[in-house]
Amino acid sequence: MKFTKMHGIGNDYVYVNCFEETVENPSAVARYVSDRHFGIGSDGLILIKPSKIADCEMDMYNLDGSQGAMCGNGIRCVAKYAYDYGIVDKEHISVATKSGIKYLDLTVENGKVSQVKVNMGSPILTARQIPVVSEKEEVINEPLDVNGKIYYITAVSMGNPHAIVYMDDIDHLDIEKIGPAFENHVAFPDRVNTEFVEVIDEHTVKMRVWERGSGETLACGTGACAVAVASVLNGHVDGDSPVTVKLLGGDLQIFWKLSEIKNCLKLQQITDSLSASAAGHNITQQKTDTHHSAMVMYPFFINFYTANSSILSTINTAAHANNATVRRLFSLYAAISATINPTAAEITLSVAKRIAGNVMAARHA
Repeated sequence: MKFTKMHGIGNDYVYVNCFEETVENPSAVARYVSDRHFGIGSDGLILIKPSKIADCEMDMYNLDGSQGAMCGNGIRCVAKYAYDYGIVDKEHISVATKSGIKYLDLTVENGKVSQVKVNMGSPILTARQIPVVSEKEEVINEPLDVNGKIYYITAVSMGNPHAIVYMDDIDHLDIEKIGPAFENHVAFPDRVNTEFVEVIDEHTVKMRVWERGSGETLACGTGACAVAVASVLNGHVDGDSPVTVKLLGGDLQIFWKLSEIKNCLKLQQITDSLSASAAGHNITQQKTDTHHSAMVMYPFFINFYTANSSILSTINTAAHANNATVRRLFSLYAAISATINPTAAEITLSVAKRIAGNVMAARHA
């Protein structure tokens, strides 16, 4: 088997080009090649495969053989490999992962990729989708008992689950002891990646990460993104500027604008307003509110999600004409966005159902 060893700021994987190679039992291969004494030595195995829905597919395995959903540093290396070795010949590419299709921008110098920017998609904050066991819808700075000590965690998914914990000093943290306790805690049904974070200033944080299935690693791209999101939500950093996340292997620049948070809040306000409208007593006002809420929603979805432009155009036109058509198109849009962003699909379909309920209530008034 031919392989290539690559790393993103120290987060190293063994990469296999499955356009040319076949890997039987990748879980076992991952355990073997990851061993730093008797194997090649890595944080895991990543297979670069053909894809019917993207330029290529990233299939990743942790060093314990478990399959992962997404790796930010890994996908950057996949992009570099794909361009440098001729799998793609363009500077804007798509890569399919278990957490959806990701889009990457490549900076090419002298025929080789020198830098990769990844659109990691929207963070997932809903507890049951992360998943994390909680009575609350979102887990932001909530207490968690780990080995008899209370830690305050913020839970975020970037396609894989993360628990972010803020501390005054992470340099002297006994991560080999506390990391496994978080990873296998009953609050995390799928286990969890845990980031221990120290705030430096309003633009900079420092973190150490314990990855599920791998232990402490020098870097974690999805973890850095989750930390940036959590830091904005908890008010530790400026939400309108890039966040520098300092890891053991190097620094990452993470962009998550406060405007995206406001869009998320706007969506929630719209859905809440639709629910309130459905329970209203003034039928005339209900009709007006339903139409207004729906009309506000279309440009929001157009700006917030990526999808086929002709379908979006049709949805926008139908919004002014036929609510039944709108509902059918919303369902179609949800189905399409499922191939791009499953979270977007779920939210879209949920809102579509609420619109449908309001329209039907108005019609029967």
